Amino acid sequence: MEHRAEVTVTAAIGIAALAAGFQGWALRKTTRIERWLLILAGFALAYPAWQADLAGIAVAVGVLAVQYLRPQPQTA
Repeated sequence: MEHRAEVTVTAAIGIAALAAGFQGWALRKTTRIERWLLILAGFALAYPAWQADLAGIAVAVGVLAVQYLRPQPQTA
């Protein structure tokens, strides 16, 4: 039963990463490289292997961390 839950969770994270990549928005508007990395992470998370899951989660978390730490643009 645990395996099914793991597959469900990683697939859901993968779908979210794919959506963010294709829409160009995660925590903030994405750069071109962030978009491609999120799409790559989404496909990795949809692939049925634990190594792909680890790589996909690492890439997605990395992109989100970069976006979180990026300074907000100053508005006039």
